[in-house]
Amino acid sequence: MAADFVSAAEEMIEADLRVNGEFYVAPAYNLLIAKSEKIGVYNIGSEADGMYGLGIPADLNLFLELLFQRKLQYKNEDYFPPRLLERASGKEQGCGL
Repeated sequence: MAADFVSAAEEMIEADLRVNGEFYVAPAYNLLIAKSEKIGVYNIGSEADGMYGLGIPADLNLFLELLFQRKLQYKNEDYFPPRLLERASGKEQGCGL
Protein backbone atom coordinates (compact mmCIF):
# COMPACT_ATOMS: atom_id res chain seq x y z
CA MET A 1 0.00 0.00 0.00
CA ALA A 2 1.06 3.59 -0.51
CA ALA A 3 0.97 4.21 3.23
CA ASP A 4 3.51 1.42 3.72
CA PHE A 5 5.87 3.04 1.22
CA VAL A 6 5.44 6.46 2.81
CA SER A 7 6.26 4.99 6.23
CA ALA A 8 9.32 3.26 4.79
CA ALA A 9 10.42 6.49 3.08
CA GLU A 10 10.05 8.40 6.35
CA GLU A 11 12.07 5.69 8.11
CA MET A 12 14.74 5.92 5.39
CA ILE A 13 14.97 9.70 5.81
CA GLU A 14 15.07 9.47 9.60
CA ALA A 15 17.90 6.91 9.34
CA ASP A 16 19.60 9.19 6.77
CA LEU A 17 19.99 6.31 4.29
CA ARG A 18 21.48 8.32 1.45
CA VAL A 19 23.28 7.19 -1.68
CA ASN A 20 25.88 9.66 -2.95
CA GLY A 21 24.35 12.26 -0.63
CA GLU A 22 20.84 11.86 -2.06
CA PHE A 23 17.70 9.94 -1.17
CA TYR A 24 16.46 7.31 -3.61
CA VAL A 25 13.36 5.10 -3.54
CA ALA A 26 15.26 1.77 -3.57
CA PRO A 27 16.35 1.95 0.09
CA ALA A 28 12.72 2.44 1.11
CA TYR A 29 11.82 -0.72 -0.79
CA ASN A 30 14.73 -2.49 0.88
CA LEU A 31 13.27 -1.58 4.27
CA LEU A 32 9.93 -3.04 3.22
CA ILE A 33 11.57 -6.21 1.92
CA ALA A 34 13.47 -6.58 5.22
CA LYS A 35 10.06 -6.57 6.94
CA SER A 36 8.84 -9.33 4.58
CA GLU A 37 6.43 -6.98 2.84
CA LYS A 38 5.39 -7.95 -0.67
CA ILE A 39 6.70 -5.73 -3.44
CA GLY A 40 5.00 -5.80 -6.82
CA VAL A 41 6.03 -4.58 -10.24
CA TYR A 42 3.84 -2.64 -12.62
CA ASN A 43 5.06 -1.49 -16.02
CA ILE A 44 4.13 2.15 -16.46
CA GLY A 45 5.84 2.49 -19.84
CA SER A 46 9.22 3.26 -21.27
CA GLU A 47 11.28 6.34 -20.56
CA ALA A 48 9.57 9.52 -21.80
CA ASP A 49 6.42 7.49 -22.43
CA GLY A 50 5.07 6.85 -18.95
CA MET A 51 8.30 6.80 -16.93
CA TYR A 52 10.19 10.03 -16.40
CA GLY A 53 13.57 10.33 -14.71
CA LEU A 54 14.04 13.63 -12.91
CA GLY A 55 17.51 13.12 -11.45
CA ILE A 56 19.47 15.47 -13.68
CA PRO A 57 18.62 18.76 -15.41
CA ALA A 58 18.40 17.09 -18.85
CA ASP A 59 15.79 14.65 -17.50
CA LEU A 60 13.75 17.47 -16.01
CA ASN A 61 13.98 19.52 -19.19
CA LEU A 62 12.76 16.57 -21.28
CA PHE A 63 9.86 16.03 -18.88
CA LEU A 64 8.89 19.70 -19.00
CA GLU A 65 9.19 19.81 -22.79
CA LEU A 66 6.87 16.82 -23.11
CA LEU A 67 4.55 18.31 -20.50
CA PHE A 68 4.31 21.55 -22.45
CA GLN A 69 3.68 19.68 -25.73
CA ARG A 70 0.88 17.70 -24.10
CA LYS A 71 -0.51 20.90 -22.62
CA LEU A 72 -0.76 22.34 -26.11
CA GLN A 73 -2.22 19.09 -27.42
CA TYR A 74 -4.93 18.75 -24.76
CA LYS A 75 -5.51 22.46 -24.09
CA ASN A 76 -6.56 21.67 -20.52
CA GLU A 77 -5.20 24.50 -18.42
CA ASP A 78 -6.52 23.08 -15.15
CA TYR A 79 -4.50 19.89 -15.59
CA PHE A 80 -1.02 21.44 -15.37
CA PRO A 81 0.27 23.65 -12.54
CA PRO A 82 1.08 27.14 -13.88
CA ARG A 83 4.68 27.02 -12.56
CA LEU A 84 5.41 23.92 -14.63
CA LEU A 85 3.94 25.55 -17.70
CA GLU A 86 6.07 28.66 -17.16
CA ARG A 87 9.17 26.50 -16.86
CA ALA A 88 8.26 24.39 -19.89
CA SER A 89 7.55 27.44 -22.03
CA GLY A 90 10.91 28.99 -21.15
CA LYS A 91 9.40 31.91 -19.21
CA GLU A 92 11.14 30.73 -16.02
CA GLN A 93 14.88 30.22 -15.82
CA GLY A 94 16.62 27.42 -13.93
CA CYS A 95 15.86 23.81 -13.43
CA GLY A 96 14.24 23.68 -9.99
CA LEU A 97 10.53 23.55 -9.51
